[in-house]
Formats: sequence, structure tokens, C-alpha cells
Amino acid sequence: KSKWADMLGEDVQIPSIPSKKNVYTELGVYEGGGYQSKGVYRPVQECRMKVNKAPVFCPVCERAIRRMIDYQTK
Repeated sequence: KSKWADMLGEDVQIPSIPSKKNVYTELGVYEGGGYQSKGVYRPVQECRMKVNKAPVFCPVCERAIRRMIDYQTK
């Protein structure tokens, strides 16, 4: 079970199949997170877990950042 399972739609295939659309925002369970090609997953195809060239943080990273800021400031 992924750490972001609560953010996935019921119809999301696991592992998710990469496509050419919405590579920065379409949530799924894509193989190749943490600079590993197998066994580690990332929430979007071009997440910063894969390359640090994404123009935005994915929704899962945004939530993690928001939670950490809230934790540190409350």
C-alpha cells in the first residue's frame, strides 16, 4: 500500500502505466522513485523523486511539505 493511497482514485492501476499526458500532476504509483529503477515508487511520472526538474511539486509532495510546515509552526 502506498503512502498516498488515500489520494488515489479507485480506478488507478498499480503499478501505474506511464503516459504522455499530465506527467507532473496525474497521481498513480509509478515505478522508479528515489533514483531507483525498480522496487521504489513515486506518485507522478515526473516527480522530484525522479528528477529535480519538475516545474511544480506533485500533490503528494505538496501535502508532505504542508504537513511538515504545520508541524513545525504549530
